[in-house]
Amino acid sequence: MKVIDSESLLPVAEATALPSVQPRRAGWIARTIRLPTARGDRLRHLAESARLEERPDQVSLRLAIWGLSLSLIALLTWASLASIPEIAHGTGQITPESFEREVVHPDAGRVIAIEVATGVKVKAGHPIVRLDTDDLRDRQGTLLARQLSLQLLIEALSAFAEGRQPVFAGGAAAPEELAAARAAYDARVTSMADQRGVLDAQAEQVRTEGEILDRQIAQAAAGLLRLSDLLQRNETLFAQKLLTYPVIAAARQDEADAQAALDVLVKQKQRNVAVAAELAERIAAQVSASRSEAAQ
Repeated sequence: MKVIDSESLLPVAEATALPSVQPRRAGWIARTIRLPTARGDRLRHLAESARLEERPDQVSLRLAIWGLSLSLIALLTWASLASIPEIAHGTGQITPESFEREVVHPDAGRVIAIEVATGVKVKAGHPIVRLDTDDLRDRQGTLLARQLSLQLLIEALSAFAEGRQPVFAGGAAAPEELAAARAAYDARVTSMADQRGVLDAQAEQVRTEGEILDRQIAQAAAGLLRLSDLLQRNETLFAQKLLTYPVIAAARQDEADAQAALDVLVKQKQRNVAVAAELAERIAAQVSASRSEAAQ
């Protein structure tokens, strides 16, 4: 489209100006003077084209419109989701609906007396009702008896763990409770004694076997010494050719057999000593475990 400057349109506009109309006398009918239709349309189209060409860029306008639309949508969304606290200020007085209040006692019981009448206002701490305390006293007595029984049992176990005789304070304790505590202590002692008795019997047997082995080792050592002396004399006689070879061979064999027998006895004695040490450790561990269990 060709752009037409507004100054170039001035001569056209001047050329197309309306002709001067001379005043007419009164009573004359004024004639309507019109511009040629085709030329006027062309001028109007040219002016519209110039206005469209000089209009600002469409992109910035559209971006501005889209920005305003998005801002409006974001504002509406935030307004629908956000919660704004509201504080109401006013004057007046808050009046309770009722002066009655429900009270709850932590322990159930039987009501034996009501201290206030219906409709009377009371303050905090004022007695309202009295409950029967027989059940509470019974429960308290049961709990105290249980506590005393546990204390006696603790003393029995502590005495057993420490290896001493228990000392029961029988001031408020019933005879049956003292008897039960003493029975618990005696049962612990008896159980440990029974277990200790089995181990002690085994240890005694091992000790007896050790003593027998000691005597056998002493006898075997003495016999080996005699055979060694006899072999030395026979070796001297054999060197002087006063004994035959079978005699000296028999003496050598007797000494070897005696030495082998002594070695066997020595090994048995070593095993006996190891078993005795193991039993002693088991006895000590059993006593420690029993006392630790009682202490817990």
